[in-house]
Amino acid sequence: MKKTLLYILALALLLPLAGCSTQPRPPLRTGPSLHLYVDLPADGSYWVEATDRHVGRYAYLGEALRIEGVSRFVYQFHVVGRTRSGETRLAITPRFYTVDDWLVSPHGDRMRPPEVETLLETMEAVIRNHPFTITLGPQGDILDSKGLTELEDALAGIIGRHDIRFDPMEPPQREAWRRVFMTHIDERPIRRHLDQAFAFLPGGLVRLGDRWTEKPANQPWPFMPTTESIRLIDRQGDHYLLTTETEFTPPPESDWPTYTGSRSGSIQLDAKTRLGVAQQESIHWKRKRKRTPWEQFTLMEVEGATSIRITEGPVSRSPELFAIDRYPFLEQ
Repeated sequence: MKKTLLYILALALLLPLAGCSTQPRPPLRTGPSLHLYVDLPADGSYWVEATDRHVGRYAYLGEALRIEGVSRFVYQFHVVGRTRSGETRLAITPRFYTVDDWLVSPHGDRMRPPEVETLLETMEAVIRNHPFTITLGPQGDILDSKGLTELEDALAGIIGRHDIRFDPMEPPQREAWRRVFMTHIDERPIRRHLDQAFAFLPGGLVRLGDRWTEKPANQPWPFMPTTESIRLIDRQGDHYLLTTETEFTPPPESDWPTYTGSRSGSIQLDAKTRLGVAQQESIHWKRKRKRTPWEQFTLMEVEGATSIRITEGPVSRSPELFAIDRYPFLEQ
């Protein structure tokens, strides 16, 4: 009997320890207070490689459609000025911009007609030929830009000149390709990428374990009402490790409550410059209820992932294959 009581007591003491070892615990607020702000060296020069991959599943009347997209944007930025208040002016020179969009039928046939191919090539050329400048605030938020609006207007002019009516196509394909080009233009992907690459630093002192809210300008693809929080969780050598999580907060009167989704990622922050030298993020949104009879081209589900790398050296036109770039949802 005494042995049995001892066994029960030992088991009661060990069970909580076992539970703690299997369930990750959030980091506590530890270490000195840190002021994380953009601190780029004067006359510094860096290369940025941003890759975005996504799959959108749509319904058009009674037909299912799948849009696959991969874009790669490589640009160089040069520090051309800094102010005492912490503002940093960057001159940005696009180097490579490639887009690889496909329409996939329910049977797995991949389609991209010649007129779409021409539009994509023209769009890539316009972006490569439009350098611009931006001014960053201390937290990496974009305070001002010169030439970026002109670039966006030039992209809109491409579609205006070629017209995206796509008359020879069947209605489902026509609507799908319209959606593709509106994503590249109306949703201002370059401006949004710049927000994602730079505008995530906290507006004050933080310690390991602290969490702060991201600027509302940085939204996932496609635009949905979210609030993203960022947490500083560790320091590894010359880098800080940050994690990101999204809270989906749609207004009740909008159409977004018909969707559910998630967005999460990580940022490796250079401790000296406060650049996010390695970022990755994944998103998944899904419609919760069935389409109504009067709806036409409807987003049913989207999966996507982005990666951003910032280096001091040139980036090759032909990218290497990194594990971070392998996305299973594109292989289905």
